[in-house]
Amino acid sequence: MAAPQAWEVQEAVYAALSQDPEITAVLGHPARIHDAPPPDPEFPFVVIGQTDVKPIAAAPGAYGHEIRVEIISKYRGRREVKLILDAVHGSLHETPLSITGGEVVSSRFLFSDIFPRTESGAFRGVMKFRIVTQQNLGG
Repeated sequence: MAAPQAWEVQEAVYAALSQDPEITAVLGHPARIHDAPPPDPEFPFVVIGQTDVKPIAAAPGAYGHEIRVEIISKYRGRREVKLILDAVHGSLHETPLSITGGEVVSSRFLFSDIFPRTESGAFRGVMKFRIVTQQNLGG
């Protein structure tokens, strides 16, 4: 069975990022936010990456979603990655997100890091957020 509300959380993260004018301004276009890196991407771009979901034992129907957001840039320095990291932080940290079948209780920034240029000549920024959801359990 898939993790409860994992896709809904990813859709909410995508909606928040793609509708944020600051991110759109830095990326140049909201279509540069992906589920997986495209084969021939336009730079810079964002990937909504790996998500780990775990139930919260003390709260039936509650789940912690640790979701990774990656930024890939071919700018010659770290400036572009840092600007996008800041914009993503502003878009997701403590921001109300909306999902179907439940609610987002919190959205918190955990960490970020920037990795040096890879063999492709790109810098990579990585962020992780913890999003807690509560399923509607009926009633």
